[in-house]
Amino acid sequence: MTASAPAPRLEELSELLVGDWRVEGPDIEGRAEYRSVDGGRLLVLFVDFRVGGTRMRVLQHISHHEASGTLRASNMDTMGDRSTYTWELYGRTIRVSLGEQPSDTYFRATLDEDRSRYVGTWHYPDSEPQDPVEGIVYTRVTDDE
Repeated sequence: MTASAPAPRLEELSELLVGDWRVEGPDIEGRAEYRSVDGGRLLVLFVDFRVGGTRMRVLQHISHHEASGTLRASNMDTMGDRSTYTWELYGRTIRVSLGEQPSDTYFRATLDEDRSRYVGTWHYPDSEPQDPVEGIVYTRVTDDE
């Protein structure tokens, strides 16, 4: 891989996620949009949703971090929070950990075979995982919606 070529794991993630998604779950609803930019070297996520009645907008950019070999994301939101996440991809399963490396605080979701929907839950140390039935559902928005 040359310095100007996109990282294969980032390309794979982009192929799965680029597009518009409706987001629904317990106490959350809104939209998410993934865009591949800079020749595929950056995946940008725009989120606009309501959590507990409060509107939140999030900008996240995901890139390949050379030194660690991971997909790392920088996140900023309208609540004034900034954070770093580590993205991992195993087939159609996505794991997004809080921090610069995989951690015990993470969101795990699996895409349907046709890539039209993924459902996930947050997992926290010292607590029971959410019931998958009550997970956050991302549904791909089609052109006719």
